[in-house]
Formats: sequence, structure tokens, C-alpha cells
Amino acid sequence: MNIERKSGVLSHIVLSFGGLIMLYPLFYMFLAALMDPYEYILSATLLPIPSDWNFGIFWEMLSYKDIPYWFRNTILRITWYLAWTILTAIVLGYFFSKGKFFGKTVMFYVLLSTMMIPNITALVPTYIMYARWPWAGGNDVFFGGSGLLNTWPVMLVGGLVQVFAVFLVKQMYDTLPNEYEEAARIDGAGTYRIIFQIYAPMLKSVMAVIVIGTFGTIWNDFLTNLVFTDGSTGPHLTMVAYGVTKLTSLVGAELIENQYIVNYPGVFAAALLVTLPSIVTYLVLQKHMVMGLAMSGLKG
Repeated sequence: MNIERKSGVLSHIVLSFGGLIMLYPLFYMFLAALMDPYEYILSATLLPIPSDWNFGIFWEMLSYKDIPYWFRNTILRITWYLAWTILTAIVLGYFFSKGKFFGKTVMFYVLLSTMMIPNITALVPTYIMYARWPWAGGNDVFFGGSGLLNTWPVMLVGGLVQVFAVFLVKQMYDTLPNEYEEAARIDGAGTYRIIFQIYAPMLKSVMAVIVIGTFGTIWNDFLTNLVFTDGSTGPHLTMVAYGVTKLTSLVGAELIENQYIVNYPGVFAAALLVTLPSIVTYLVLQKHMVMGLAMSGLKG
């Protein structure tokens, strides 16, 4: 066996071992979710094997109390941000790549420079801006009131333009020949028709990167709920990432044999359901994601 083949086998062994380590928590959650709460408490093992496989727990948790609201709210928010992110990235990427206007390069670099500012440093100014948003939340024009806090707009107005998405699409545009646009203009096509009918279909790979990134960011967004809402609106404004912190108290405890036992299998089932959408999204789009990242790094 030559050295290259040995190194390849060793790499596969190491990667497989690492993959098993990363999959173990998910596998543990799946098996533990199928158990009875009392049985789980008694099974102090690294690999719980249920005696009665209760697959109905997943449907039960999916329709349990506030959990459906969390999923609905998060999916609506993801849909909103995906639409805006893709739209702004396609349009701005075109103008920064193919457009001709004064200061284009300077404006592009200024836009990129905003990526160097940590989001946490803008948290307090953003909170004040939302709290003092005029003509909202009972404000006395520019003073008092609660602004957009504890309302749906506070979940929808921030971060509508994603600079990294604009950068990726602009890089992709740079790889596309200008002859497509020239031929379309000869046929009488306008700018926006060229963007959405000529170029947009060629951006599918980089769009997959944006979809995965945006989906993961919004699905795992815990901070917005924590900072800009106080829970007074109940589940109607709670997102998945914030809601999972309440799973233990939401699912509660069961009285079994004169003992109150936390329903850990229910918690595991809900946590697994929360994890699956991100995994499925990545698995479906991973091929396009790799291609999009590779192509957006080329120069035309």
C-alpha cells in the first residue's frame, strides 16, 4: 500500500470518527425521546435503548402548547428575510459589478467595511433606535412610548441588506461575460429584465449559499427575542431559538409513582425537531453551496 493510499485511509478513519462524535448527541436525543420519562431517569447509560418505541412523541411535541407558534413565527421571519436578502443581493450585486456610476468602487468598499463592525457593538444604539421609533408603540412623536419593542416590526426591519450576500453575488456577476447583457440590450431588454431574466437564472449556486446562510442565521437568532422583546406578547412573537430555552418549564414534570419527574424525552423530542430543519436545508443545498462558493471566488 503506497503512502498516498495510506494517508487516504487514515483521513477517512479520522473523519469518520469525528463524524460519529458529532452525530452522537443527535442519536442520543432520538433514542432518549422515544423512552418513557421514568424509564429515562432509571437508564443511566451512554446509549439509552427504549423498551417501548414511542414515535408519537414527535407529533405530540410538534403540536404541543406554544411550540407550533415558534415554528410558524420563525418560518414567516425566514421567508421575509430570504425574499429581501435575495432581492437586494441580486440588484445591488449587478450594479456594483456591471453598473457604471461615479464612486462605485469607493461605495462598494465602504459597504464591505461595515462587515468589520461587530454586531454586538451596535446593540445598544439599535435598541434605542427601536425604542424611540416615531409614531409607533404609543410614542409622543419623537419621545416616550415603546417604539417598535415587543412588536412584529422589530423582528423584520433589521438587517434587510446582507453585505456578505451582496459581495458573493457581485463576485459571481464578475465571472459572467458582458456579452449576455449586450445581446439582451440589442433585443430591447431593460436593466431589470436583464437582471431577473438573463442573469438571475445563472446565480442559482450562489443563491444556495445565501439561502443556507440566511436560514441558519434567522433560525438560530436568539438575541433579537432576548433584547427587543420581554415576553409580554406570549408565544405570538417568540422564535424557535428563544423558545427552546423554555422547553423544560414548558414541557413540565409528570407525577409518576408519587414522584415529579421532568419529561426529558419530551424535551429531547422538541429539541430534535428544532434541529432538523437546519440539517435538512444544508443537506438539500450542500452541492449547490460548494459550487456557489467556488464560483463566486473566481474573477472574470
